[in-house]
Amino acid sequence: MSWASHNPEKWDEICKQGICDKLYKMTFDGLIDLEPGIEDVVDVLYEVRGIGQKLVEWSIEEINKREADYWSSKGDRP
Repeated sequence: MSWASHNPEKWDEICKQGICDKLYKMTFDGLIDLEPGIEDVVDVLYEVRGIGQKLVEWSIEEINKREADYWSSKGDRP
């Protein structure tokens, strides 16, 4: 069983952060212009059945980076 199964709240947080990272990356590439509060929009969309999973699939690279950051921060603790 994966760590995310035992800690679903943390996994959801990492996924939402990764989705936001993907959206912010698109703003830097000039593809979209985000309004303040995009994190709130992602929170709502993430909970909508079917859309959350599609957002996770769409932003999996950024989610993987966030997960790696999460685990590396665990290694930094005494």
